[in-house]
Amino acid sequence: MPCSKNGVNSSPPPEEHFYSSSEDEDDGDDGDDFLDFYDIQHANQNARTLVSAIWYRNPEAVKEHLSTGISPNVRLYEPTVSDGVLEDWHSDPNMPPRFRYGWADRERYPLSIAAGEHTHPSAQERKLKIGEMMTELIERGADLYAVYRQPLMHTKLRGVFPGHQVPDSPPEAYGFDHWVSDRHMFEEKYGLRCVVHAILEDSNYVLPILNDNMELDLEHRDPRGLTLLLCASRSVLGPDAAINSTRSDSLQEGSVYLHNPFADVQMTAFQYLLNRGANLLAIDDLGRNLLHHLLDQSDTKPQYLPPPVIQNTLRHVLSLNEGRELINKPDNFGTYPLHAALQRLRRNYNHNYYLRDDTTIDDLLAAGAQPHTADGRGNIALHYLADDGLVDSEASANKRRLFQIFLGHGLDINTRNSEGHTPLSLFLGAVPLGINSWYDEPNISDRIELDKSVLDMFDEAGVNWSEIDDNGRTYLHTVVLNEDQRSKTRYEYLKSKGVDEDIRDSAGKSAFQIQNPRLYEALRRLALEKGTPMKG
Repeated sequence: MPCSKNGVNSSPPPEEHFYSSSEDEDDGDDGDDFLDFYDIQHANQNARTLVSAIWYRNPEAVKEHLSTGISPNVRLYEPTVSDGVLEDWHSDPNMPPRFRYGWADRERYPLSIAAGEHTHPSAQERKLKIGEMMTELIERGADLYAVYRQPLMHTKLRGVFPGHQVPDSPPEAYGFDHWVSDRHMFEEKYGLRCVVHAILEDSNYVLPILNDNMELDLEHRDPRGLTLLLCASRSVLGPDAAINSTRSDSLQEGSVYLHNPFADVQMTAFQYLLNRGANLLAIDDLGRNLLHHLLDQSDTKPQYLPPPVIQNTLRHVLSLNEGRELINKPDNFGTYPLHAALQRLRRNYNHNYYLRDDTTIDDLLAAGAQPHTADGRGNIALHYLADDGLVDSEASANKRRLFQIFLGHGLDINTRNSEGHTPLSLFLGAVPLGINSWYDEPNISDRIELDKSVLDMFDEAGVNWSEIDDNGRTYLHTVVLNEDQRSKTRYEYLKSKGVDEDIRDSAGKSAFQIQNPRLYEALRRLALEKGTPMKG
């Protein structure tokens, strides 16, 4: 059943006074920012009245306004749903869409706004007010499946496939665009969402919806083809969070949760939907199954949150016969759940601390994932791990452990992907993920020694040091074309393995000839120290 599409243009109403609740005046919100936050000076008047009451968390005012006949589905701004939405907005496997927040909330429905980020973790009683508002809206006919636009992030995250490294600008360059004044800088591009699906995916307050008195279309699809269960599986907090939690519950003071959404969990949204009969085998429009979504970093994930917590839910799914049916099924692009788990490590390179003891890949292998499987681009697990900070992060020891596990399964260390990269060429050409630590930390010599030990690991696995790529380049070419603090020792290491620095690539250049001056000088000094002067 398709989502309903309410898209009615409204004429600008006159200015009005906004309702303020005295009991919430001291709760830390600045009510005077309401107009500026939503940029709604010309919004629908009824919507302004209703959303103002929701903004101030006043259930009595919400009930009063709805009793006058204001629609529970009125919005501050109601464009035609498809305006600015490209047909393929969510189908690029290289850059999955990420939604932006802030002024864009003006297109959300009242139920979505009520369920949103207005709960402070130190005041759980406010959830009671949110629940009252949501219940009133639902009883008055709020459309759980209404579709609305939401802007997409302009910045791009690190590519999920090996060989596609960090973007030119960091993800936080434009943040989540809370500032209305920044809008003019970009041509806006939008994605589409359904109300209840977005509430689940964004880890907003869902308890008033997920209860036995509520009739739910469990298999209803959002514009991406996701069911309620698929959205719950990719929630911002993670499917292990309690059903009554919100993403602001994850905030901490020091190392202590103000409200821990993972402590004493009696029921999760995921488990609730499963208990009600949600289809575990559902796939979305791109062929992605539940395991793909469990392992996918949420599109809406703020940078300050750790990766979604998935371990208990993943293990439960893998313990089910239906769950095990999904393990070796690829999506439309040839990505298997095992590759999705490896991509999860790549997506979370800023949060490697949380993944240093991660056992997700171990769990998949134990449940029957085929270790030799290549993705749609010819990448095997060794490609993913070689290009994912084997020496650069808090989680590098775990990644080296996984690398050895896959070697133990007999994966070929010299396998080329569809772009012609071997695991070693990716390792030598990768941008260090912890780039600041390479230049600033006092233990740089220890890190370089670790780098040499990883090269030894490749050597022991039988790497072909004489490999020449489609451009006629040796591994020495790769080193000098990707110069960093490790290049000097890497250059010498490869020469010791017999890699010829005089071999010319398709452009007629040898690795020796294309060295930049800084690397050349470092190698020249090293050669003099050893009593073997360099050429040239």
